[in-house]
Amino acid sequence: MLDAAGNGAVEILRKLIDARADVEITDASGRTPLNLAASGGHIACLQLLLAAKANVHARDNAGRTALRAAVDGGSSECLGMLIDGKADIETRDNYDITVLLRAAALCRR
Repeated sequence: MLDAAGNGAVEILRKLIDARADVEITDASGRTPLNLAASGGHIACLQLLLAAKANVHARDNAGRTALRAAVDGGSSECLGMLIDGKADIETRDNYDITVLLRAAALCRR
């Protein structure tokens, strides 16, 4: 599930979801498939995970959500999908950094 979402393997991810694999599974860093799909800009994978009711509020070990992963990955389309999916745009990570602050910092580079 994690590899499929992180690598944009849509058909594999679809089969795993159809087989009821856990969409909330995490890696050693606490990232979910949704985080990995968002950071990689894998829109079709993100759509599948959102349709499977993946938790848009799930946080990795650093307190980052999929919305933050989409910002870091530079995918405005993933950002829009997550916001439409009711992701919290005011959430803060473990370092008290908001998604908006992170996006502004990346724009200044």
